[in-house]
Amino acid sequence: MDKENSNEALLSEMYSNTKMAMENINSVLSKVKGKSMIQELTTQMGTYSAFTQKTSQLMHERSIEPKEPGLMAKTMAKAGISINTMIDNTDSHIADMVAKGCDMGADSLSEAYAKHAVHCDAKVADLCNEIIDYERQVSSKIEGFHR
Repeated sequence: MDKENSNEALLSEMYSNTKMAMENINSVLSKVKGKSMIQELTTQMGTYSAFTQKTSQLMHERSIEPKEPGLMAKTMAKAGISINTMIDNTDSHIADMVAKGCDMGADSLSEAYAKHAVHCDAKVADLCNEIIDYERQVSSKIEGFHR
């Protein structure tokens, strides 16, 4: 795969990842009761928003049009969140859901990174690593909320 296609593929995955993270956090935020958990999720929203903006800027610089996550993925995530929070809407359960979401996002980005980064611009690869590292840190940190 050439550099242009690799950049597009990795940036598209990063954009989708950060947009989905924001949407999923937004879906659970109103269900959270604890002040510290609300603060944590609000901070995450801000960080994911910044990652989305950085990704969008890199896409713009390369004349790549950002595409919103697919309707099916969004619908499945919302349905999963709704069902999970109907069953158990405690902050600890929501924290567990967020941790699992972060792990899935980091795993997905890691796979895309392994496949495309060797052919990508350093800025793209570096930002991808930054997002992966952030998601791993958040997953570990939020575990403290579900004990």
